[in-house]
Amino acid sequence: MPEPDLDYPELLAGAVRDMAAALALADPDAPVPSCPGWTVVDLAEHIVSVHQWATKIVSTGEFQRPLDVRRTGLLSDWYAETGQALVSTMRAARPEAPCWNFAPVPQVAGFWPRRQLHETTIHTVDVLQTAGRPPAIEARVAADGVDEAFRVFLPRMLVRGFPPAVTEPVTVVSTDTDDVWTLTPVDGQAPRVDASRGEALATISAPARDLYLALWKRASFDSLAIAGDAQVAAGFLTGRITP
Repeated sequence: MPEPDLDYPELLAGAVRDMAAALALADPDAPVPSCPGWTVVDLAEHIVSVHQWATKIVSTGEFQRPLDVRRTGLLSDWYAETGQALVSTMRAARPEAPCWNFAPVPQVAGFWPRRQLHETTIHTVDVLQTAGRPPAIEARVAADGVDEAFRVFLPRMLVRGFPPAVTEPVTVVSTDTDDVWTLTPVDGQAPRVDASRGEALATISAPARDLYLALWKRASFDSLAIAGDAQVAAGFLTGRITP
């Protein structure tokens, strides 16, 4: 579940600014290494579509079909306008208001600013990687992204037909925020996630940023420390944790 001490709409506002700045620096025709087949323009069209989709969902509280969009004007300005509209909608929404979302989690509006924060942050990483620039991600945001991957996307991937990448108990430790997650397999369901150390066969430890990017397949696993059964850890990390 979302962390109560994080102001997701305000963090999203900062993430939108970062994305607009990244798009202003990027070559629109540059290929995006982490999104094979996409250029920066393709990525921008994707995230503008997702932002407009989320804005409409939160505005109505109901399922909406994703939108087809095409770039107009300067890429960074076009994105910024859409991102600002998204932020305004998220700021105005009551987090507890009933609202559709795509995951097997509570159907409330508070899902969306968190989801759009991480959507924007990860795709900003994608844009920056086209220019070989390292992303700046707050540790608390990265740790929350790890939590979202486990609590939202592992169940989501199961619904989409991908069995959980958790065959044995695994503990994940964020070394700079002291967050801990122990994932335990449950037959036919998403794994149980506990915010504590458990009886795990493998423990994966790293700063939150490294964990976050590795789970989203935006960084290698080289910076992750593995203790215990390396085969169990490798199976977990290479599985379909996120889309």
